[in-house]
Amino acid sequence: MPIYEYRCVSCGHTFERLQSVHEAAVATCPKCDNPVEKIMSSAVGYVMKGTSQGGGAYRPEDHGGGTCCGLSSPCDNPKRCCGK
Repeated sequence: MPIYEYRCVSCGHTFERLQSVHEAAVATCPKCDNPVEKIMSSAVGYVMKGTSQGGGAYRPEDHGGGTCCGLSSPCDNPKRCCGK
């Protein structure tokens, strides 16, 4: 459900409402009961998922540390384990 932002035309009070797209717009200010107008909001409520712009996955070993052979902790002897 989207969040809509409103501003009172009389007192200037601004507020947000979480509303269904099928729900009627708010008509009156909760503070002074005067008419309100819907204002454009710049907030974006989504998250983009995927690989980085550089292409490919993050590799800890490329950043000065990391794991070996998929272990959860750094390997004590990478040459023996992975042949590095």
